[in-house]
Amino acid sequence: MASSSFSSSDTFPWFYNVYDVFLSFRRGEDTCDTFIAHLGHALARKGINTFRDEDEVKRGDAISPTLLKAIEESRISIIVLSKNYASSTCCLDELLKILECQKSKQQPILPVFYQVNPSDIQYERGNFGEALAKHAENLNVDMKKLQLWKAALQKVANSTGFVLENGNEDSECIEAIVQQVSLISLMAYRSYLYVAKHPVGLIHCEQWPIHHVEDPVKNLRLISIRTNDVRMVGIFGYGGVGKTTLAKAIYNSIAFQFEASCFLENIRLTSNQEYGLAQLQKTLLSKIFGDGRSLKVDNIDMGIDMIKHNLHSKKVLLILDEIDRATQLEVLARHRDWFGKGSRIIITTRDKEFVIRSRVNVIYEMIAFNHDVAVQLFPCNALQREITFDGFRKFVE
Repeated sequence: MASSSFSSSDTFPWFYNVYDVFLSFRRGEDTCDTFIAHLGHALARKGINTFRDEDEVKRGDAISPTLLKAIEESRISIIVLSKNYASSTCCLDELLKILECQKSKQQPILPVFYQVNPSDIQYERGNFGEALAKHAENLNVDMKKLQLWKAALQKVANSTGFVLENGNEDSECIEAIVQQVSLISLMAYRSYLYVAKHPVGLIHCEQWPIHHVEDPVKNLRLISIRTNDVRMVGIFGYGGVGKTTLAKAIYNSIAFQFEASCFLENIRLTSNQEYGLAQLQKTLLSKIFGDGRSLKVDNIDMGIDMIKHNLHSKKVLLILDEIDRATQLEVLARHRDWFGKGSRIIITTRDKEFVIRSRVNVIYEMIAFNHDVAVQLFPCNALQREITFDGFRKFVE
């Protein structure tokens, strides 16, 4: 096995990401090998699941599909730029993929300049200049790709990172990197929601071609999630059909595109409690800011003022789950101008007429599973076992 993982298999097992960290570095000749080993073990001790490739020399210059997949499935990429980093076309291709994921998936990057001055990378001096010149001389190198490599290196050189001028700083830098990764992972942990033990029908597969998540997310994108206007989406369906599960899956798939996000679950029940609406307002504000601050919301009017004052400049994803009365929406998201440009509000309800009266931009009806998917879901819950449709048919016969 060419790849290794410093990991605890129990680290955030319900995340979409397989790895917490992808570690990009030049193997073999660089003096940073010891640094990489110590960094990997320090991350492992914190329970941070890290992918690092061990087989660049044997593999050659081509980046493998396994590496590309690992980058896509990582929450953070750490790029250790040592003196010989740019001499590896594989490292440069890794860098292109990492920056692609940074743009498309908002994946954070942490550059580490190991005994390298960032300005040498930016202005193609020293080892970096020599490596790029050699690539230019290589007739097998696509000149367009060479320009992409140069642009990627300049982008990283201009990014905030960790600079190690000598080996004496290794331990301090490693500690700082681990702390930074832990902080990012904690924020991601707070942002993602557990969906379901058996999420049948939430993903598309050949056996069960259901698009319960894909359709509403597609609707969100049809109204252009990157536009500056504030949009509202309504999801309705009868009780138990899976509106909350669907809303959580949607939340997990798009929350990274917003400055702040909040999922308020079972508003119908909470609002019936004493001071329930004010408590919902307080929960909304606390989740949006996510810094543990103690917020005091004495009454509904005070809560409305705080929401309007604090959120009007933030691009927010807000999901209001199980609303059944207009007053609930009134105190949480009465007007679109309460929220910053590009915000999205999604409400789920059993009442179709309520969705229509709320003047949402998109209405999505949650329909029941078809027979085959329902039969697959039944043994997962009733019998606590996963079983195919054909297997269940044989089981009941």
